[in-house]
Amino acid sequence: MQRFRLVTLLVAFVLLATACGPAPDRTATETPTPSPTRTRRVTATPTPRKRRPAGSGTPKPTRTPRATKTANPLFTKTFTPLPTKTPRIVNMTLIRVAVLPNLDSLPLFVAKSQKLFEARALEVIIRPAETAAERDALFQNGEVDGMITDLLSVILANQDGAKLRVVGDASRASGNAPRYYILASKKSGITTLAGLKGAGIGLQTGSVDEFIAASILHDQGLALDEIVALSIPAPEDRVTLLASGQLEAALLPEPLASQAVEQGAVVIADDSGYPNLGRSVYAFDRRFTDEGSEALREFLAAIEEAVQQINANPDKFRATIKNRGLLPPSLAETYELSVYLPIGIPGQDEWEALMVWAKSAGIASVNVPYRVSVLPDFIP
Repeated sequence: MQRFRLVTLLVAFVLLATACGPAPDRTATETPTPSPTRTRRVTATPTPRKRRPAGSGTPKPTRTPRATKTANPLFTKTFTPLPTKTPRIVNMTLIRVAVLPNLDSLPLFVAKSQKLFEARALEVIIRPAETAAERDALFQNGEVDGMITDLLSVILANQDGAKLRVVGDASRASGNAPRYYILASKKSGITTLAGLKGAGIGLQTGSVDEFIAASILHDQGLALDEIVALSIPAPEDRVTLLASGQLEAALLPEPLASQAVEQGAVVIADDSGYPNLGRSVYAFDRRFTDEGSEALREFLAAIEEAVQQINANPDKFRATIKNRGLLPPSLAETYELSVYLPIGIPGQDEWEALMVWAKSAGIASVNVPYRVSVLPDFIP
């Protein structure tokens, strides 16, 4: 028993000595594995916040603008913007009109320059003609759809069928604004209608001139055969011949009549008491009146608006008158424009009186019915 205790103590002593001895040297046989290095998170020390007065609100943080990149010029493409176009009304209706260089056509030129036609989807082409014969030829050759003309020209155009139709007035006389004058040369000594007996009067024979002169003379107790009708178609030539005394008397339309008076001609009579004698009208091809009825209504509505603008401020359109040669140069700045009347339509009595005279004078041979030649349906 004692021996067992002794052995047990001895074993315990040996184990104790082993545990307290030096650790074996492992550097020669074993390379130590380094421990992973940990990165410490550094926490910034917060800056103490300054107190703001009450009600001042929290200011928004200021954003630093981002730097603009500079484009490489070698790879930069310049784009030129396309030019903008003025919108144009589509489906424009074309209307071609022949006119003489006188004030009857002023509303037409004003309606075009003020874009009154364009606003109504109309493209109007104005074809100036120097003489009535040139104007009529433009129509006969199909180069225009209509023209400003007189009633007698319509009657003559329709002798073999209704080719030309009146749709409205271009101009007519009024009490304060005559359109035609019978004038005497200051060298003739004639001052009254009675003094015209046996005298020569210059006019365009076989035209509305002859009808106007015959009507005025008849109402004053004179017949056309009591004077000598001299055919001088160009009214400008009549002005010159009156001034020189080579012509005793003449029938002249305005404004050439005013020019002749400035040169000394004496006024014998005018058509102020006969407002329908010297009426000028818009007349169009029959085909156009059949197919373009709505366009013609818009056309006349634009003319009516132009008339209102002219009457409201005549001087505004002096440049148009001058540029288009609608007045002689000597009158372009001083001539006082007459008030343009609202668009009307010739009456049947007026038409038939002219028809009777044309047949009696041998100018027309066929009676042309009023209803197929004058259409009141387009008046605005």
